[in-house]
Amino acid sequence: MNKMQNSSLTGFTLNEILEATGGKFIYGNLNVSVTGVSSDSRTIKSGELFIAIRGEKFDGHNFVAEAVKKNAQILIVDNNFRLDNIQKKLSFNADAGIAFVRVGDTLKALGDIASFHRRRFKIPVIAVTGSCGKTTTKDMIAEVLSARFNVLKNEGTFNNLIGLPQTLLKLNRDTEIVVVEMGTNKAGEIKRLAEIARPNAGVITNIGPAHLEFFGSLGAVLKEKFELIDNLQFPYLAILNRDDALLRKRIGKTKGKTIFTFGIKNKCDFQAADIKIGSSRVEFSLSARHNFRMDILGRHHVYNALAAIACGTIFGLSPEKLKKRLSNFTPPFTRINLKKIRDYQVIDDTYNSNPLSLECAIEVLKNFDIQGRKVLVMGDMLELGEKSIILHRKAGEKILSSGIDALITVGRFSTETAEFVRKSSSGVKVYSCGCALEARGILSSLLKADDLVLIKGSRAMQMEKAIQGL
Repeated sequence: MNKMQNSSLTGFTLNEILEATGGKFIYGNLNVSVTGVSSDSRTIKSGELFIAIRGEKFDGHNFVAEAVKKNAQILIVDNNFRLDNIQKKLSFNADAGIAFVRVGDTLKALGDIASFHRRRFKIPVIAVTGSCGKTTTKDMIAEVLSARFNVLKNEGTFNNLIGLPQTLLKLNRDTEIVVVEMGTNKAGEIKRLAEIARPNAGVITNIGPAHLEFFGSLGAVLKEKFELIDNLQFPYLAILNRDDALLRKRIGKTKGKTIFTFGIKNKCDFQAADIKIGSSRVEFSLSARHNFRMDILGRHHVYNALAAIACGTIFGLSPEKLKKRLSNFTPPFTRINLKKIRDYQVIDDTYNSNPLSLECAIEVLKNFDIQGRKVLVMGDMLELGEKSIILHRKAGEKILSSGIDALITVGRFSTETAEFVRKSSSGVKVYSCGCALEARGILSSLLKADDLVLIKGSRAMQMEKAIQGL
């Protein structure tokens, strides 16, 4: 269970909690207030609100008694919670400086409280979504805006119905602008996240075959992601990738929004040219006047940078400040990070994978100039539904054009990729494994001095284990 920091503004009174959630006061003291909100009984502080969230792997209602012992002032529970069981266990009464509130859905109540808190602040919120590059783009935008503003962003990928409210509850008097990432794997989540965060500007990086198990088609993915733009608040700023075919078609049909576009191939507001890709750097020019350089791997990062440049320009940053901030940018951990291990190099892209992000990573491997061999360790791309097999076979086509010397696959779907490459007579050495630890064993005996290995797979495949202890 996760922890939410103090709101650091005025906290919340019981009446404000009831107003925010539409909940029902069921027991205790009507005059209590809280200094912050928590869903983690292990780290809750005295005077905070505890909200009992039911998750797939935990139920916060099992920790209500612990939260009471630690002097939680307000406790939010759902309709299935038995208050009398806790009273018998702890023997407290209505004068104990504690209040219980009942709601139909505690997860929704968390979002409602965060939304209530967000509305206390008349500051811009920028939201980022897309099938690939969300976290890096969010971090780039926050990096450039930090040159002028005190920026709050969600850490890592706190981009869901728990993580995004956690971020908004950190809003305080010093915050001048917010940058949040929004993720989804089911219809309706982006709309709900937009309802909570009330973003004024929305960025969509791209539309790709991610979470097809839940969405079914790219059209459905587009519809879900575009809920961000459909639910923007004034002044309704949309920053969209014009090189993405699905987004490009949607741009012309979008009314009532101020649209800024970025890209490389198609004419747009923020267009990169003269792109140069090195083994550890990316260079490009903007408007034939401003040259940017980033110490980062991959052509796809040009798109992320363009989105950040668009946001920075909209909010008044000069090209010089944008250049400086982007030149110092470091990508998020486990997202195409280059590491030196013994006498060889590793590109750690183990955080997650889908067909579009895998294609970007393979291009990085292809463009990398080394003296040794190139090895790809590929874990399954999950949540692709009935298209899992065909998309893993298509990945084989990209791999064959990358110039790799060896392929190690992990998982049952990636076996389809391995078989495709084996049948090609390309000369690529192919190994198939059941788990990342098995892949590590193969790597240990396979790698030699000056080799380069790229490791990537969906989060559930735990591909980081393939390089631990190498």
